[in-house]
Amino acid sequence: MRQLSDLEKTNAAFLANQNIEFAFLLPTETGLGKSIMDAISPLRSYLLRKEIHDYAEQDQGQQYKVKIAATIAAKSGIKSSTASLYRPNTKNGDPRIWFRGLKSQIIANEMLAIVAQKNSLYALNLSSFNYQQREEADTTFRTLLTEIRPSNELDSTASELLSRIQLIYQNGFIPAECCGDTAIGRTLETALGLQINSNPLPDYKGIEIKSKRGKSKTRKLYSQKYQIGI
Repeated sequence: MRQLSDLEKTNAAFLANQNIEFAFLLPTETGLGKSIMDAISPLRSYLLRKEIHDYAEQDQGQQYKVKIAATIAAKSGIKSSTASLYRPNTKNGDPRIWFRGLKSQIIANEMLAIVAQKNSLYALNLSSFNYQQREEADTTFRTLLTEIRPSNELDSTASELLSRIQLIYQNGFIPAECCGDTAIGRTLETALGLQINSNPLPDYKGIEIKSKRGKSKTRKLYSQKYQIGI
């Protein structure tokens, strides 16, 4: 894998700032000519972590090929495609990947960012256009970014947390775990099944839980957009 160009670094940083996780893939001249690319280890790990595909469980041969809905984003536009993931009978069954129509969308050695989202794959060309400028000028590209941006993950977790707190509320009063300033927070966390610790990281799946007495005048700053009151 070669080093990234300045434009590729800019586009990769743009995706990272959008909380879009991706893996790199570099189509070589030989790979484009033969319509075949090596599914390198970081890409395989990414696909496994995103629950898209596990090459280690895949048998060799065309009959075991897996096809996944895909989209290619290149300088020429956004194109629908299909990703093929397989292990050939030759060369020890080295993992392969290919996107239908890729040869008409990129040239050799242009870097791709592969994004897995909603059981689909997206191949984004990092080398041929500026993502921020394209987002501002192109509605179609802006829509694509919305599709691959994990914007609803925290909303779903917040709804889950709210439901659990409402259930605790419906069950009536709970004896405090201890006395003092930390009693309210410790009692709520225990009711939620959370282990009491001094870890500075968010308490519940990325959400920091803050509790206080109803008449408390303590001012607090919230780093998250969620504040739940019952």
